[in-house]
Amino acid sequence: MVVALHLSNIITRSPRSTAGRREKRDHTVTEHRFKVFIAVAKNLSVTRAARQLRISQPAVTQALRRLEKDFAVTLVKRNGVGIELTEVGGGEFRKDSEAFLALMEAMKEKYPLGRP
Repeated sequence: MVVALHLSNIITRSPRSTAGRREKRDHTVTEHRFKVFIAVAKNLSVTRAARQLRISQPAVTQALRRLEKDFAVTLVKRNGVGIELTEVGGGEFRKDSEAFLALMEAMKEKYPLGRP
């Protein structure tokens, strides 16, 4: 089951677009991206997070970058040895992500798939 938090549609101007032409981008944040962020935050490593989630490292990196882009924040600092959480990533955003995942689990229990 894919649970998504639908953020408002954002109208942006593309640098390649002609004058007056606008492009509509749909920003949908999936539960999966929050799970990836929490795994990265707990492990402080993309490699260990990928192993824990049983997905590839590029998939972890892509999900993390999309989450950062969706919320226009930097969640982690990448260095040669590993990663560090930024002030935003280690603070309220992490707590809010954990709360969001807890809410999704509670909703899955209360409203299981296939139930009319």
